[in-house]
Amino acid sequence: MASQSDLPFDADPSSSTKPPRGFFAYASAPPSIGETIRAAVEGINRTQSAQITTWEMLKIGGKYIINEICRQIEHSDFFCADVTTINPNVMFELGFAIARNKRVWLIRDDTFEDSKKEFDQLKVLTTIGYSPYLNSEQVIKAFFSEAPHESLHASIFRQSIEPLLSPGSSNSILLYLKSRLDTEASVRVTRIVEQADADVVIDDPQETSVHPLIWYAEKLYGACGFIAHFLSPSRQGSRLHNARYALIAGLAMGFDIQTLLLSEQADLLTPIDYRDAVRYYSTATEASREVTTWLQTHIRREVGAVGGALRYADALRLATELRGFHLQLGEYVAENESRHLSTYFVETTAYLDVINGTHTIFVGRKGTGKTANLLRAADNIASDTQSVVVLIKPAGYEIEGLVNVFSSLKTQDAKGYVIESLWKFMLYSEIGHAAVRQIQENALWQLADDPAAQSLLDLVGSRDSPFAGDFSVRLERTVASLRLVQPTASNEKFRVGISEALHSGALGELRNVLSQVLLRKRRVIVLVDNLDKPWIRGADLGQLSEFLLGLLGAANRINEELRHAVKKSYFTTSAAIFMRSDIFDHVRAVAREPDKLSYTRLRWDDPEMLLRVIEERYMASHGSEVEPSQMWQRYFCPDIDGVPMRSYLTSRILPRPRDIVFFVKAAVANAVNRRHDRVEAKDVLDAERQYSQYALDSILVENGITTPQLEGVLLEFLGLRSIVAHSEVTSCILKAGIASEQAQDVVQYLVKLSFLGLETSRGQFAYTDEARELNKNWILARRLTSLMQMAEARYEINPAFRAYLEISSDVADSNSSTAVRH
Repeated sequence: MASQSDLPFDADPSSSTKPPRGFFAYASAPPSIGETIRAAVEGINRTQSAQITTWEMLKIGGKYIINEICRQIEHSDFFCADVTTINPNVMFELGFAIARNKRVWLIRDDTFEDSKKEFDQLKVLTTIGYSPYLNSEQVIKAFFSEAPHESLHASIFRQSIEPLLSPGSSNSILLYLKSRLDTEASVRVTRIVEQADADVVIDDPQETSVHPLIWYAEKLYGACGFIAHFLSPSRQGSRLHNARYALIAGLAMGFDIQTLLLSEQADLLTPIDYRDAVRYYSTATEASREVTTWLQTHIRREVGAVGGALRYADALRLATELRGFHLQLGEYVAENESRHLSTYFVETTAYLDVINGTHTIFVGRKGTGKTANLLRAADNIASDTQSVVVLIKPAGYEIEGLVNVFSSLKTQDAKGYVIESLWKFMLYSEIGHAAVRQIQENALWQLADDPAAQSLLDLVGSRDSPFAGDFSVRLERTVASLRLVQPTASNEKFRVGISEALHSGALGELRNVLSQVLLRKRRVIVLVDNLDKPWIRGADLGQLSEFLLGLLGAANRINEELRHAVKKSYFTTSAAIFMRSDIFDHVRAVAREPDKLSYTRLRWDDPEMLLRVIEERYMASHGSEVEPSQMWQRYFCPDIDGVPMRSYLTSRILPRPRDIVFFVKAAVANAVNRRHDRVEAKDVLDAERQYSQYALDSILVENGITTPQLEGVLLEFLGLRSIVAHSEVTSCILKAGIASEQAQDVVQYLVKLSFLGLETSRGQFAYTDEARELNKNWILARRLTSLMQMAEARYEINPAFRAYLEISSDVADSNSSTAVRH
């Protein structure tokens, strides 16, 4: 394969006397597609305006298929593809062509209804247009109408990717596309990748539905490596998952990035284009070995070699202020911004509650900053060597395994005992490991003078110790031990068995040793995140809720025990447990005294606070002496249809940091691609549609445990007015296939998701996902309907979703002062 530095990006093939060369990619099934395209290619080639080769014309026999296909695309001037079916081979070739700066022309037969649904669900291609067709004559007519062979410089790379590549910045990113299922292999591979010698950016389908194509291109260009974890074709959801990953894999290979394509079960269904590039495994151990070997072989070498690749990248990048601003905006997912988060983190009351240990529970929807608060708090508190920070982020399957253990217990007392004992064991052992890490990093020279520290090292570090190994290893051992305890035994024998399984004697010793070590400290804080991972469709929500409730109780009791054991007036201990809003509602439902669950809700009701998320990122790169107003004046037009720019941005999104960053970044990207020197109204309006689709995707991801038909329900609102009557909402729900007896539950769920706002006073609609506030709003809505003698209640479709669903605003809507609260 040719190296990227050899690419003729600035050559103009149209200046040659030979007709431009093209390559046509399409699936082998259904046969009618190939037949139509072959006839169309023959007709185009007869005109001698262009010379197109199809994959079927290649004489590949005995050759390394991936090299031959890529070589043919490399030597073509433009690339054509049929995307009627979401075929992984075609997706891979398309990604490669985009990376190689080829002019791309797509066609599809929209009459294949199921395939059209798949294309819409693919989403990563939604910003790339295509020409519809039914027969070869229509293909030929569309080809000469759009003339891709005469507009070779209008490539996706040149128009949409190159302008956003930042000048002169190094890129040691390892991009990892995680499996959409938390299989044993996926969990182990993720652990290994997270410890790689590079800045790892993880694209997790459970966190974000789909990033735009440009996002992947930005991350990959000049990256040190790329890993994609494909699914076996027999796995649920594998078709779309693998097609999407094939597209990104082609992009990575087109950028000459060291690439590992990982898949379970080699079989005949594996796409032939890149079959030889995939590393197969049958067990999680084999998958771990493949990834470890690949990382050791490629990544360390590539990190050191990045500079050479970047010299070529710099030659392509055009530096302008707006491009620089696009880079300064950073990422909208906190996990991918951990290195830079401290420079532009916006402190809120919730963050101060974490730092001060005011509350134990921190509640918010996806994107409200739970992980950002956790990461910033951990970094801040850990800077004080007199503090011990314990960070716990269990994988979903680990919690599931533990829940399965106690779900067989019949009595509530037995469950409560197991849950509390288990969490105390895990929390104390994690505190012990955190203290050991700090001793090893900061105070090895003091060990001779600190017998307690040496005792802790021996107790935790011994190979035979029940506390040895990382969190995951200890959990696995604990699950295995607990399964041996017979729940049918007498109460006394059962408790003895649980105590033995959880090494209660050793735990008491650990607590005593910790109390001596912590005499040198001022504070211990336990930070817990990732508790939403096991909350998937089909999970036992009742059991999960009891399990997490046990964590809250155990955390509080450990705090009290440590304070009592250390016996220092200035010693403090606290825990901060971050939960998604819907999960917390389930936990409160099983609590005996829910009113005693003290918590802080992460809210962004104040538009000025949301705008600060953008302004702080600008100021972080320009110095504190710069005024935020300069950013808005320099980079943005003043208004959108008479609405001030700042107000427009905050009024069109769900009030979350992730959303404001996504929206603004998309608007700036549009401006850069169009060679604007500032963000104009059209850039914002087009970004609004991109964001609106993202917002819809985000609630579908969050919806994992309820209403399987939610996407169908939401799409039924397509084209409606922004203010809808209760009967219209019910009609949409029924059309989506929801049973009539479930319709009202779905209405309430749409309100809870903030898709719909409740009319609480005439012309004013309220949005919230907080249970108490929501109950109050329902009462106000019913009272309004009665007082106004309205035939039925009214709802408002949230502005965040309107652009994608093509919702038009009502007159009443535009004149109302809508109260948006979350």
